[in-house]
Amino acid sequence: MVPLPLRVATGRSRLVRRGSTLEGCDMRCMAGLATGGTSGSFLGAGLTLALKRCPCFAPGKRYHRKAVSVKGRRCPSPDLAARLQSMHLFDGETRVLKSSLLKGWMLSMGLILASMVHADEVQVNRKGYSLQAERQGQGAVAVVFESGFGQAAGTWKDVVADLGNECRCIAYARAGLGKSGTDGKPKTIEQHLQDLAAVMDTLAPDRKVILVGHSYGGLLATEFARAHPERVQGLVLVDPATMDQRHAFKQADGERVLADDKALLSMLPPNMAEDYKLLIAQLDSAATAAPRPLPDVPVALLTSTQVAAEPFVFEETPQGKALWKRQHAALFAGFSRGTHQYFATGHNIHREDPKAVADAIRSVIAASRTGD
Repeated sequence: MVPLPLRVATGRSRLVRRGSTLEGCDMRCMAGLATGGTSGSFLGAGLTLALKRCPCFAPGKRYHRKAVSVKGRRCPSPDLAARLQSMHLFDGETRVLKSSLLKGWMLSMGLILASMVHADEVQVNRKGYSLQAERQGQGAVAVVFESGFGQAAGTWKDVVADLGNECRCIAYARAGLGKSGTDGKPKTIEQHLQDLAAVMDTLAPDRKVILVGHSYGGLLATEFARAHPERVQGLVLVDPATMDQRHAFKQADGERVLADDKALLSMLPPNMAEDYKLLIAQLDSAATAAPRPLPDVPVALLTSTQVAAEPFVFEETPQGKALWKRQHAALFAGFSRGTHQYFATGHNIHREDPKAVADAIRSVIAASRTGD
């Protein structure tokens, strides 16, 4: 494939070709992956990947696909992904490898490849589409990962790499994301839970699993455990969304929440906008405000505490973050056993501290075996 260049100018950068994405860069969910190839309203509306204050880039340089690596430096700039991740329904992060580091990276590639655990790709057939899943590791315990809103299986790669062969890790992309197909219709929470069950039936039949979910994926993991406790060995919830969060946020600052919705919908490509509209309609319903019993399984809850210097949405403000932590405390109180940890990171704890998430998975596995 011909490398697609990214020219970096002072203060901001822009993908040269509409719909193009950087290999290994999770912004592809915004610039092409989620829409199946075109960037839709994002670049068409003149939005760019803001890279100001980012040490990964230098003005005037050109970076190509082949210079991008999952082992590259993290880009901490306040880009669109960082803005949307604060919704606790979306996960995005840009990673790049400076061309000056390529030589050392290539020299170590042999060692890296030798240490990698082989991943198998498996199709899970659904009515009108198929889901693409990845299975990695040969451990006795099955661990199933649910990604945040707009994210595919690759978001968990660092956590899976840390676990190695300790577990049988299963990650997949929901309908319309990554390599997964779609029937073109937005999916309800219940429909996503049905797809999750199909993934488990295909790749971990007749066994309990450790469910790991981030953001919207954490909401799905929690709801699946409520509905099917017999299928769940334990839960690891990475800065999860909750069913009643919008009720709490709208009560605190309803005008701000609605304004945030409007701004986000104007940015999202059409298919993701439809998914988001259906999701917030469900979360705004009266049914989600009612108390919901939780299963008796061990849980590890990980909460981010970082407040944005320049809040884009309510959840990034000090008031929103304080409310978010109270939501998580209430969620944890519903479980009879487990741990609740706070991390001075952004929403993507599994990206910023993958070992912490891998260790949380290990702790839940151990607790499920001992009954503690």
